[in-house]
Amino acid sequence: MEKKTKDTLANLHEQLSTIKLDDEDKQKKVDSAAEAIRATLEKPTSTNPKTLRGQLEKTLALFEADHPALATGIRDAIDILVEAGF
Repeated sequence: MEKKTKDTLANLHEQLSTIKLDDEDKQKKVDSAAEAIRATLEKPTSTNPKTLRGQLEKTLALFEADHPALATGIRDAIDILVEAGF
């Protein structure tokens, strides 16, 4: 995994790991995305990158309106994954 991809995912993982939401369904989606990123960082070849990208896209939809800075980070991670062929 390229350094840029790894750094972007690590930063996003850190951001998502600190989010605590009142909405249980949204929190589960955030936690799921954070876990998928962690698994990808630990074992890049064992994770299905398209699954990670799909989870990030679902998470992006949760934050676009209320948290534009986080949404931008998620969008950047998705773009990097696409560039890397994921």
